[in-house]
Amino acid sequence: MKLLNWSCQKIQCSVDDTLWIFKDLTEHKEYVSIFENPILNKIKELHLKFWAVFTCLGRLQKNCAV
Repeated sequence: MKLLNWSCQKIQCSVDDTLWIFKDLTEHKEYVSIFENPILNKIKELHLKFWAVFTCLGRLQKNCAV
């Protein structure tokens, strides 16, 4: 399939269950930026390269170990 005009195309991606990203951020106090997290760094790269938009969803349940 050939894209007619790439500049008109939109990429939107939702990522579920991202609590482990926040766990990593809290465990690595030495991070100067959240983009030092490998997953968030990759998301940033994809955004800058393709103008992709990402939604990271997380849900914390009561009495649930993270």
